[in-house]
Amino acid sequence: MPSFQIGANHLVRLAQLHLAIDESPGPLCRISCQIRGTRVRFIATNGRWLAILAIDITPAAEADIDLLLDAGQLTSACKTISKIKSRIFPPVDFTIDLDRKEARFSNAHAAAVVKIHDGTFPALDHVISRVSGHRWVPSVSTLDLSLVTAAAKIIGKPNPLFVSAVPPASHAPRLWGSDAPDQDRSVALDDVRHLARQPAMWADAELLVLVMGITRSGDEHQLDLVPFIAAPATLHSSAAA
Repeated sequence: MPSFQIGANHLVRLAQLHLAIDESPGPLCRISCQIRGTRVRFIATNGRWLAILAIDITPAAEADIDLLLDAGQLTSACKTISKIKSRIFPPVDFTIDLDRKEARFSNAHAAAVVKIHDGTFPALDHVISRVSGHRWVPSVSTLDLSLVTAAAKIIGKPNPLFVSAVPPASHAPRLWGSDAPDQDRSVALDDVRHLARQPAMWADAELLVLVMGITRSGDEHQLDLVPFIAAPATLHSSAAA
């Protein structure tokens, strides 16, 4: 099994990935480690939101590797090495040595072992939309506050701005006045409905967080924007009544 190095600056986010796992027994209570060439992805999800930390590694792996890491032990390992790292300047990169049953996290000053579990992590590439050429606008989906709070801890920012992707032909960006002032400013109701159902996404060079919007059950009133999209005269008439 391979051995590779990761920068010490990634420890903080890696230690927070457990916030996205499912508490029920099964693959989703683990953290997936996927190695492809010079890239490793640590993935955590509970089905309602998803966090992916993608890091460049050296040397490149000779073959694709998929592992399930114990979330609790991974968190403890990162915190143990972080405590040592805080006392060292400049920070020292750490090495991950993979064996059949465990992954060993270490540098010249500390070491910790993380158990590798049997099982297969779900394929999640289809969850992330193919958004090449799409436009990005502020998310308007209804989000669970507890998920947003946990996502902010992994991101490392108290108020991250989530965005959603809309097709190039969508007029939804006009809601923010992003088109030229001399253009038609009308927005199709279907565009607004589509935007309201889109997942909320935040990403930088290494981290991607995807939060699914709250969906309503069949027993609840479905989202209906028609009463709120009316001509000004209609609104004034209703207010007068």
